[in-house]
Amino acid sequence: HGPNGHRIGTLCLIDRLPRSFSPKDEETLKDFAALIDDELASSSKINVDEMTGIANRRGFTMVAEHVLPLCQRHGLAIELLFFDLDGFKTINDTLGHQAGDEALKFFARILLKSFRKADVCARLGGDEFVVMMAGERIFSDRAIREMESLAARATTEAERLVRWSVGRVKYDPERHSDIDSLLDDADSRMYSDKTRRQQSLG
Repeated sequence: HGPNGHRIGTLCLIDRLPRSFSPKDEETLKDFAALIDDELASSSKINVDEMTGIANRRGFTMVAEHVLPLCQRHGLAIELLFFDLDGFKTINDTLGHQAGDEALKFFARILLKSFRKADVCARLGGDEFVVMMAGERIFSDRAIREMESLAARATTEAERLVRWSVGRVKYDPERHSDIDSLLDDADSRMYSDKTRRQQSLG
């Protein structure tokens, strides 16, 4: 379904050989269909951050609330990365708000180029961003290295000032009751990372 509720397509599964289709398979297919509906809805204005063009907090929450139970049911791993730009206020104060906007857009582009298309990238607000990765194998270390490589290719003064702290947490159903608790955990780890960075700079 599109954002207006109209049916615009069908999700199909095709195999080379006949096989049984269990109730669990049916529920999984419904989950995928609901996830696609939410991703389509996320492209609508209400769920997209106007500044960066990626999902906003509402759009992220809509998708994440479907991803969590789906991955839990199938034993897939989930990792959440919570980013906060370091020194963002300095960019605004010294170069102006237009430069600050440029920095936010640049960071959003870095996220989109570094992570997989299946990963959920969002701007929660201000200079806070989040990425949810899910699957049998998660390559967050590789994505972080790619981010650093792309940041090194900055071409403007505002882009060259973009730095970030990140909190990374793996989903644990015994510790994380919902997406908010997962976000809180990752947020706390991000601040620990930021504190370490500030101490290292002396």
